[in-house]
Amino acid sequence: MVKARLIITFDCTRNCSFCVNKNQGILFQARRIELDKIDMLQKYGQVLITGGEPILHLGLLSKVIKALKGKTKLYLYASIPELSAVLVDHFDGITYTIHKDSLPGEVEEIQSIALIYPEKTFRLNIDPNYDYALKIKPYLWDKIKIKTWHNPARVRIPENETLYILEK
Repeated sequence: MVKARLIITFDCTRNCSFCVNKNQGILFQARRIELDKIDMLQKYGQVLITGGEPILHLGLLSKVIKALKGKTKLYLYASIPELSAVLVDHFDGITYTIHKDSLPGEVEEIQSIALIYPEKTFRLNIDPNYDYALKIKPYLWDKIKIKTWHNPARVRIPENETLYILEK
């Protein structure tokens, strides 16, 4: 399936040095898209909304949702569980990342959301440097991955994806 990966912001509370979406090699390959043209992404089978942290810009995120919901499958990549809960109705799935500095209990928050929405796709990426015990319920997750962060010099956009950066 052909996918569009849409970076709607580079703002993030984590500011990870390994952030793939801030990698200059990847950004060089990205296409720019303006908000008033965002509906052209409906030609893709899936649109993966990412950032930075997309949830930090709820107004912008809601405009993207309004333009694309029901026209393609929408997936959110996020790391703020309490706001993910508010938005889950608008997405076909959420990929949640536990970062090195994530707080204990964040996985449990997302899992409580997953219990309510069994028809949605939930994926979990875990930073191998995360230092707290996790209480993971594997049956709630479609995919769980210990995410070894890539060497930024070798990061490539997957062949079945097109990367877009939202111009504000």
